[in-house]
Amino acid sequence: MKRTISMILSAVTALSLITAAKAAAPVEYMPGVTKEMSAADFWTEDCSGEILAAPEEIAEINAAALVTSGSNMHDLANRPDSFNGETRNESLKKGAAEDAAYYLGWTYGETGEKYTQADFDEFIANCGDPTATENMSVRWGIAANRTVLYTFPCDKPIYDDPKDLDFDYNPLVGIRVNEPVLVFTTSADRKYYQVFTSCCSGWAPVEDIALCRDKEEWLSAWQIP
Repeated sequence: MKRTISMILSAVTALSLITAAKAAAPVEYMPGVTKEMSAADFWTEDCSGEILAAPEEIAEINAAALVTSGSNMHDLANRPDSFNGETRNESLKKGAAEDAAYYLGWTYGETGEKYTQADFDEFIANCGDPTATENMSVRWGIAANRTVLYTFPCDKPIYDDPKDLDFDYNPLVGIRVNEPVLVFTTSADRKYYQVFTSCCSGWAPVEDIALCRDKEEWLSAWQIP
């Protein structure tokens, strides 16, 4: 019994020493970041409480950004309701080919092997919707799950260092639950929608996007008074 207690106490003591050692280790900060910036007071002490912009002014700023050329924002509610699917197919493949040319030669997949042209050719081919027609209707979508918008219609990672798995070039932005999207074509494998969010375009997993019956239902899902 005493031996068991002694072993437990030894283990606890060792764990405490390891924890203390870790706590005493110096904290490394990114360039331009100081220890003081880790405290909330650094950011709040200079706040005077002055209102910089009222809700109505913020709404005006956001509305202006949507219609400003070069802002890369999308005015989802006021875009055309139809599009040329065949033209979009070609545009998506061309854009994917340009992205692939940029990534070829220095990026790696999940196995740690460098991507080849054949790998990217598969991604590019999957951008083409075989059911696309000249005149297609936009579909109105709402994110049903927290999801990701991808550069290519797949969830395969694109790493610049096979040992650094925290930096992946394929994901573009996150999409929040109930975020509105416009749905255009579907990938060749039927697993991804080509969509617009308010600030980006890319490929979202089909199972994460709920399609609305019409624009009115879509608007009512997120334009809530």
